Amino acid sequence: MTTGGTDRVDVVSTRRLSRGQARAALLLAALEEDRCGRQVLPEHVLYPLGDRGETTDRPNVRHLLCRSENRLVGYAHLTDSNGHAVLHLTAMASCPAAADLLVSEAAAQTANLELWAHGNDSAAGLLAKRLDLTPSRELLIMIRPLPAEADPQPPAPIRIRPFDPARDTNSWLELNSLAFAQLPDQGDWTAEDLRSRLDADWFDPGGFLVAEDPTTGLVGFHWTKVDPHVRVDHQVSGEVLVLGVKPQWRGSGVAQALLSAGLEQLEDNGVTRAHLFVDTDNPRAIRFYQRAGFEVFDRDCSFQLPPG
Repeated sequence: MTTGGTDRVDVVSTRRLSRGQARAALLLAALEEDRCGRQVLPEHVLYPLGDRGETTDRPNVRHLLCRSENRLVGYAHLTDSNGHAVLHLTAMASCPAAADLLVSEAAAQTANLELWAHGNDSAAGLLAKRLDLTPSRELLIMIRPLPAEADPQPPAPIRIRPFDPARDTNSWLELNSLAFAQLPDQGDWTAEDLRSRLDADWFDPGGFLVAEDPTTGLVGFHWTKVDPHVRVDHQVSGEVLVLGVKPQWRGSGVAQALLSAGLEQLEDNGVTRAHLFVDTDNPRAIRFYQRAGFEVFDRDCSFQLPPG
């Protein structure tokens, strides 16, 4: 796809990126992050690009490269699984046509396209505003400074300890499935999904906490994350990656104790801010985090786009 004008802008689609193309895409994402203060591409897009400087050939993934005079001005990652396509993109602010062209090219390749905009001021977010798109899903990004004031203790006889993969893996997978039965993205994790996170460079064993009843086993968990490459409002921030409790333990004080213990661990790691993502259709969780001092900073939104 091409467009006219003083500078020729075109979009090419490929299954595999060269080492140079992958590095150019990472640089483009970093420049946009510097501009809007948010990571604009999610982990599952960024990590394959940066792991070995190139991506592997995955049959359900396409990479869209938008170039102007042989310079990369936009990059998009398109996945298509069972007829449902998801697009994540980054583009230079000086070339607003890049985001439009990337979305047009993706829409031409699939009949069911979902666009994710990571932040209101990201290239995708600005495009959604221009097109007056209505989000089909919204994730709030909530932040709070550290240290946290409260230090609640878990109700007896619950104790909080680090996750032990040798003894806790199966119990944790079952607990995670129960805690997030209404959120398949999290609740459907497999042992392989868990292991991939435990093997990640950012993983800190001290940041994966579980709450245990000596009689019935695990009843909750809080997993935090500190990635020096992830910034929120231009600052390195510790993430409340996922916090969950068994449904019968909600309202018992276990969640508050787990949150407090995790925030204390983040503070011990030297970060001065914590952030998290929560779905807008989960008002109970939003109220829980507001009571813990978190405030809305930004939004990630998905938009369902028409074909063509």
